[in-house]
Amino acid sequence: MEIMTILQTELKTERLCLTRPYITDAEAMFNSLCDRKIFRYNTWRRHDSPVETLAFVNNLVARYENGDAEWVIRRKDDDEAMGIICLRDFPFENNCAEIGFWLGARFHGHGFGSEVVKKIVDFGFTENHLSKIVAFCHPKNAASLKILIKNGFFVEREEKNEFHGEDFEETPILLKLSVFN
Repeated sequence: MEIMTILQTELKTERLCLTRPYITDAEAMFNSLCDRKIFRYNTWRRHDSPVETLAFVNNLVARYENGDAEWVIRRKDDDEAMGIICLRDFPFENNCAEIGFWLGARFHGHGFGSEVVKKIVDFGFTENHLSKIVAFCHPKNAASLKILIKNGFFVEREEKNEFHGEDFEETPILLKLSVFN
């Protein structure tokens, strides 16, 4: 299958701005990336030091500069880095992308997750002309499942577990959203 390129552009919602990552985001992200609340359902290891976060953000910057659609989620009022959202080519289906996101724990429960997922879904379908968007989610991550389902995703199936996060022992759920839903 052909690899698809997702457009990169700054996006805005009512309260948020989605921008390219900057090395200067590392300091704001460290507190979230070392938090067990974030990583209990994540497929990668939480950070033990600011050096790990700096390397992580440096990698985000490099991937963005190489054309990956990865945005830092920021509040408009103070420009603070709150988390990350991405839209990547999903090579197993034509004209399909995978959405992934996380927000720092102190930003949970304010509707930011749903706001940013809604924006990226709309961007994927209208600007990138996708026919499907998929997401993988830990089955016990009720908050992320709620956000995805609220935005029109439906559970398609459980996937074979090939993830190796700190606490990611469950079989992940594959959710899909089609432009035809």
